[in-house]
Amino acid sequence: MCGGFCLGDLHVEGDDVVFVAGSNMRSEPLFVNRGILTAAGRDRLESALADLGDTPLDDVYGCPDCADGGAAYVTLEREGTITRHSMEYGRPPTELTALREFTGDVIEALTACSDPGGLITPDSDCNPWQEP
Repeated sequence: MCGGFCLGDLHVEGDDVVFVAGSNMRSEPLFVNRGILTAAGRDRLESALADLGDTPLDDVYGCPDCADGGAAYVTLEREGTITRHSMEYGRPPTELTALREFTGDVIEALTACSDPGGLITPDSDCNPWQEP
């Protein structure tokens, strides 16, 4: 159980990024923030995807969400096939590390509506998350 922001989905399509954050205690999102990948963001994403290439991936790595350790996942579309790969929060497998680090940095930027790393440009109506 968590009372604050504890669930999130980052969607990347083209240069558009959308982060939807939620809670186990509410059915509606806590916030939805959008942005656009910068050239540096696009380069970093393309590099992570190129490094991944066509590496075969398992559906599950480790024991996601065991003993309240949290879980993360990456959903990929490669050559028209969509796959989902779950992992322990903060412990991606080697082959997904660069992609998970990229998504984590984008999530952080969209949560704060500020990106000192230069990966995204948040939309002008972006609202930074503040714990209640």
